[in-house]
Amino acid sequence: MPTRTSNQKNLGATVEKNTTPKKKAANASDSGTLTAKQQLFANEYLVDLNATQAAIRAGYSAKTAQEQSSRLLSNVMVQRFIEAGRQKTAEKLEITREMVAKEYQKLAFADPRKFFREDGTIKHPTELDDDTAAALASFEVLEEFAGQGPNRYQIGDTKKIKWTDKKAALDSLCRMLGFNQDKMVLEGNDEKPITLLMQQIGGTKFKVKAE
Repeated sequence: MPTRTSNQKNLGATVEKNTTPKKKAANASDSGTLTAKQQLFANEYLVDLNATQAAIRAGYSAKTAQEQSSRLLSNVMVQRFIEAGRQKTAEKLEITREMVAKEYQKLAFADPRKFFREDGTIKHPTELDDDTAAALASFEVLEEFAGQGPNRYQIGDTKKIKWTDKKAALDSLCRMLGFNQDKMVLEGNDEKPITLLMQQIGGTKFKVKAE
């Protein structure tokens, strides 16, 4: 019986699929804009500058809010949005960098002696000059009475004042002006550290460079 040959090719082995890769869904961050959730986080952060709470209020899980807030604050677009928000608020309130620095200056360099009269008694806030009054953190008056009912009368009072933390104000002013960003770099003979230290203490080999 004659054998029959077939010229039919196995099309399954030669057919190639010509498919176009699906494009990745566009992400707002990829296009240079914020997602609605990122923008909400940035707006919430501007309220109290509490990143973790801002993330929670923006809808992120409380369990991962700290991690998410750290990631969001490192996002360049989020940083720009926050900076723009700060600038907008400053312009609306007409607050300048110089104004803030001047207020810090009042707190940092306030003279506590100006809170008292020459006889040592405490001045009333209305007696303070503007710079000294700016450094006043609190003023309390405790009135003391004797007797009861219609026979009640004042026998004295106790006044308490508290002025602002000068060190904290100085630290804030230094950070604002960039004074605390300089690092001390010691240069000299590394093979003789004790000798180098003594020379530095004596002021002969001490060099300071800002990095």
